[in-house]
Amino acid sequence: LALDRAGLVGEDGPTHHGVFDYSYLRMLPNITVMAPSDENELQHMLHTAMTLTGPCAIRYPRGAGVGVVMDAEPKILPIGKGARIKEGRDVTLLAVGNRVHPAVEAATRLDDLGISAGVINMRFVKPLDEELLKEAAARTPNLVTVEDNALQGGFGSAVLEALGSARAEVLRLGIPDAFIDHGAPHLLYDSVGLSSEKIAARVAEWLGRKAPAPPQAGAAR
Repeated sequence: LALDRAGLVGEDGPTHHGVFDYSYLRMLPNITVMAPSDENELQHMLHTAMTLTGPCAIRYPRGAGVGVVMDAEPKILPIGKGARIKEGRDVTLLAVGNRVHPAVEAATRLDDLGISAGVINMRFVKPLDEELLKEAAARTPNLVTVEDNALQGGFGSAVLEALGSARAEVLRLGIPDAFIDHGAPHLLYDSVGLSSEKIAARVAEWLGRKAPAPPQAGAAR
């Protein structure tokens, strides 16, 4: 299943936002659910899906890619394995899909505040990389899940289920329990707290630190 229009699709209107699929897909037995962080990872996931014998869903957003360099050849990704992008001591951002790059930007903003923030691209919502999750919980006392899906039953919920009794404080960031209006995607993500600026501000507040100053009008996002 190739699911386009993942997350907030903006000008297609409020009825077309793809913000419920993690929640309804991950309950299905034997399914693989993955989400690329950018266009290069998308080609690898499509290639990987062709090697699977069971059902698979790949969700990706509408619109232009991030603009990353594309690998010359697609490769097979290890199923259910995430990738650590950045090390951190105070908090780890567990991001999936098109919120990975904003999470990396948010981590840089947090570093500027003296908060050492790590970032993991989880890649798979099912199966989850439970080994990497538990390693992250052991490294930092605080975990933050970042997704463009409804919080109810989504990626963050899956992380809480996987961690079980593991000792970790978890903040879940995602789509609230409401239908999101029509608008430009970057403005909609900012309105629900999922832009890099808002992610950094929410994490800083959660950790009891001063939040980053809001960007000036007209600043690039």
